[in-house]
Amino acid sequence: MQSCKVAFIGYGSDAYWARLAKLRIVAEIMDANNGSKEFWIAPEEVKQNVYGVLAQTSAKLVVTFVLALSARKSDKLAAHRRNTLLRTRPLQPSQ
Repeated sequence: MQSCKVAFIGYGSDAYWARLAKLRIVAEIMDANNGSKEFWIAPEEVKQNVYGVLAQTSAKLVVTFVLALSARKSDKLAAHRRNTLLRTRPLQPSQ
């Protein structure tokens, strides 16, 4: 059985979930140097261009984790575990 290829936006060191789900991360926008933050605040046209580049990596989905607004900064790790939402977005094959 072949694993599904995905792109990941966020802190990749916590990507144990990919192995558990039999997914293979083939591209990443890292949290380092605010990379993922800059992606999310970029104009929609920029995001669409990035999605196109990610699709060229053979990734089928973009996966990201989003902290719920109720997460408190003082207890970041516990809040992360309680209030993290998984988001996925299918990628169109490159043409």
